[in-house]
Amino acid sequence: MVFIDGNHDVHLDLRALPLNSEGFGVIMEQLLYSRRGHRWQLDGVRFGGPALPRVPVTVQK
Repeated sequence: MVFIDGNHDVHLDLRALPLNSEGFGVIMEQLLYSRRGHRWQLDGVRFGGPALPRVPVTVQK
Protein backbone atom coordinates (compact mmCIF):
# COMPACT_ATOMS: atom_id res chain seq x y z
CA MET A 1 0.00 0.00 0.00
CA VAL A 2 1.27 3.47 -0.88
CA PHE A 3 0.12 6.65 0.82
CA ILE A 4 0.77 10.35 0.40
CA ASP A 5 0.92 12.82 3.26
CA GLY A 6 -1.77 15.25 4.30
CA ASN A 7 -1.77 18.62 6.02
CA HIS A 8 -1.69 17.19 9.55
CA ASP A 9 1.08 14.63 9.12
CA VAL A 10 4.52 15.13 10.63
CA HIS A 11 6.36 15.91 7.40
CA LEU A 12 9.87 16.00 8.86
CA ASP A 13 9.46 12.48 10.28
CA LEU A 14 8.10 11.18 6.98
CA ARG A 15 10.98 12.71 4.99
CA ALA A 16 13.45 11.04 7.39
CA LEU A 17 12.22 7.53 6.49
CA PRO A 18 14.71 5.27 4.74
CA LEU A 19 14.06 5.01 1.00
CA ASN A 20 13.79 1.77 -0.93
CA SER A 21 15.27 1.24 -4.41
CA GLU A 22 12.16 2.79 -6.02
CA GLY A 23 12.34 5.99 -3.99
CA PHE A 24 9.49 5.27 -1.56
CA GLY A 25 9.82 5.90 2.16
CA VAL A 26 9.52 2.58 3.99
CA ILE A 27 7.31 2.43 7.08
CA MET A 28 6.75 -1.32 6.94
CA GLU A 29 7.42 -3.86 4.19
CA GLN A 30 3.90 -3.42 2.81
CA LEU A 31 3.35 0.25 3.74
CA LEU A 32 5.21 2.80 1.63
CA TYR A 33 5.21 6.59 1.68
CA SER A 34 5.27 8.57 -1.56
CA ARG A 35 7.09 11.86 -1.04
CA ARG A 36 5.71 14.99 -2.63
CA GLY A 37 6.66 15.09 -6.28
CA HIS A 38 7.52 11.35 -6.41
CA ARG A 39 6.41 9.60 -9.62
CA TRP A 40 6.12 5.89 -10.29
CA GLN A 41 4.57 3.39 -12.68
CA LEU A 42 2.69 0.18 -11.85
CA ASP A 43 1.48 -2.22 -14.54
CA GLY A 44 1.76 0.52 -17.18
CA VAL A 45 -0.23 3.08 -15.16
CA ARG A 46 1.59 6.24 -14.06
CA PHE A 47 1.08 7.64 -10.59
CA GLY A 48 2.44 10.68 -8.79
CA GLY A 49 2.43 12.13 -5.33
CA PRO A 50 1.25 15.70 -4.85
CA ALA A 51 3.50 18.40 -6.25
CA LEU A 52 5.75 20.36 -3.98
CA PRO A 53 3.97 23.45 -2.69
CA ARG A 54 4.89 26.66 -4.45
CA VAL A 55 6.05 29.29 -2.04
CA PRO A 56 5.64 32.85 -3.27
CA VAL A 57 8.86 34.84 -3.31
CA THR A 58 8.63 38.32 -1.84
CA VAL A 59 11.26 40.88 -2.72
CA GLN A 60 11.85 43.37 0.05
CA LYS A 61 12.94 46.87 -0.88
